[in-house]
Amino acid sequence: MSGNLYFNWDGVPSVVVRGEKLASLWYMPSGAESWEPADALLLAEWAKGGKLSKPDFEKEFGVIGKDLPEFPNT
Repeated sequence: MSGNLYFNWDGVPSVVVRGEKLASLWYMPSGAESWEPADALLLAEWAKGGKLSKPDFEKEFGVIGKDLPEFPNT
């Protein structure tokens, strides 16, 4: 498993960070300064809005690690 999945959840940046064996889900609520963990149930909500390509996600929300913070260590 590799390659992150990017979503626009009603204007909220949301990402599935895929590792070699596990995945973690993160979103950044409006006004927040850091990513919040999400549970797998939210993935169905994110998918309703459609998956974004990484370039489309970056165009809409910014670059992770530059315009947006890095994901917390898990």
